[in-house]
Amino acid sequence: MLRNLCVFIAVVMLMYCPVQSDDMETPLTIEKTEALTEWDYEMVTWWSPFVYNGVLWLIYEEMTFDNKKIVKYKTYTGEWSSPQIVSDVGNFIAAVEDSGTLLFFWSTSEKGELEMIKDICFRTLAETWSQPSCADAEPYIGDQFVVKAPEGKIWLLWSRRGFWEYQVFQGDHWGEKQVLTTTEEYDKILKVFPWEDEVWIFYETETSDIYYRTVDNDGLSDPYPLMTEGYPYLYDVVQYGTTLMVFLEVQGQETEQKTLVYTAYDKEWTPIQAVATPEEGFLSGGSAVTTSDGRIFVFWNGTEDLEVEPWEVDIFYRVYDGNWSHVYKLTDTPEVWEASMTAAEYNDELVIVWREKESLIVYASHAHAGEGGDIEEQGELEQVTPKEEPEEPEKKPSILFKVKKYVERYLSLIVVVGVLAALSGVYIVKKRISSKEEVKEVRLGERRKKRKPEKRKKGK
Repeated sequence: MLRNLCVFIAVVMLMYCPVQSDDMETPLTIEKTEALTEWDYEMVTWWSPFVYNGVLWLIYEEMTFDNKKIVKYKTYTGEWSSPQIVSDVGNFIAAVEDSGTLLFFWSTSEKGELEMIKDICFRTLAETWSQPSCADAEPYIGDQFVVKAPEGKIWLLWSRRGFWEYQVFQGDHWGEKQVLTTTEEYDKILKVFPWEDEVWIFYETETSDIYYRTVDNDGLSDPYPLMTEGYPYLYDVVQYGTTLMVFLEVQGQETEQKTLVYTAYDKEWTPIQAVATPEEGFLSGGSAVTTSDGRIFVFWNGTEDLEVEPWEVDIFYRVYDGNWSHVYKLTDTPEVWEASMTAAEYNDELVIVWREKESLIVYASHAHAGEGGDIEEQGELEQVTPKEEPEEPEKKPSILFKVKKYVERYLSLIVVVGVLAALSGVYIVKKRISSKEEVKEVRLGERRKKRKPEKRKKGK
């Protein structure tokens, strides 16, 4: 009770006492913070809020007492609605707007005889909700991503060992499963981002290197390396004008701590630069939001001094409008749960959703974003050299991979040998049958000779 009272008092103070730096005006001013949940498992996972038909949507999963997940949502139009159920079971995949209709996709799973079986389900919302509809069960297919492909079709894309596969949404059902490409090992898809006339697919190899490939009307590109050193972790991808910006966490060459970095692509990649360093108290996270005026706000969890433990974790941010601002502290909250915040713009304010560490209550902070000229620019950011990773021992290809390669290399020879073996088998079988029939006839003749009755002698 005392802990909850302290949390309540701190949140009330946050609502009426926005935190600002002593020597500079901050771009964001928190106007209110309100609790979205009442108990710890009411919102175990949530996704970045989005706007549809002038309404802010927040999709999340609730964990029941029997460890089942329920897909729910809340909407915001000045006040948060009560929770509504999308599906009473399942794992949320994505919500996509298509021709004025909002489509919700999620998966359900059950244990089969040899592997997990998944159903891909969806509902649509135009004026009213449709009934849930699920595709036929498929073997386990890992994490799924729903994205609009270059031709405007909706793809369900996933990765599994040896393959990237996809299905095309046909309006009321999924098309046949198709192979996008084959992979040597397990290239795990991390993020799928539509950009201009392409879809960028970022993925992680089994050695934890991050690569990307693009899909356009001409097909799938070759693999390109994005980050192969520093034990990278991909956080977010956003567009700024004609530039693609990627935010990652890496370990620097001269430190054991992690650094939030970014690199940008406009026909070529820029050097890796530090958005938040260990010296600035970076802990985790890297959620980027693009506002309607073109600015990018990047949020992360941090502390004012990594040397002072236990850490007091708060939300920090930077602003980019062609140049980078200083680091700002957004909240002075009860401790934020690490890597838990997401944000979206709604009616000239940023809505930041985060979890409090001790109570696990989820809050929404509403912050007013000032004009672009409000930020104090820092200038060039520090370039980062990722730590070199030790050489991985050469991994022997799996038996399945070897078999696959041999089959591909010697397919024509295998077919010829197979045909000859089949013909030889047929010949041998016929020969054996013919031999058996001959032996049978010989034996039958012998039996007939033995059974031939002797001539009776005439009696005297």
